[in-house]
Amino acid sequence: MKLSTRDIRKIFKYLIDGKISREEADRWAYIRIKALDSNDLSFLPKSDEKILWDGVLYLFGIDIKISPDEYMYSIEDIEEEYVLKWKNKDA
Repeated sequence: MKLSTRDIRKIFKYLIDGKISREEADRWAYIRIKALDSNDLSFLPKSDEKILWDGVLYLFGIDIKISPDEYMYSIEDIEEEYVLKWKNKDA
């Protein structure tokens, strides 16, 4: 399995735009974590491994709630993370 900036940007945008649920974004990240654990994940480009992995880790657990109707991270928090690290990153 390959992971690129384009992949991360797409998941963040889909989540922010409501095209996927938080649970779907979390599952997407979980699949990448399992792939890394089984040595089946490669980063494109390899030089972006740290920032790509940071994106996966941010999305893993994005569905955690701190109360019955409040998530740990608001959509605004997620959008801020996207703008800070991903919006203008080369695709």
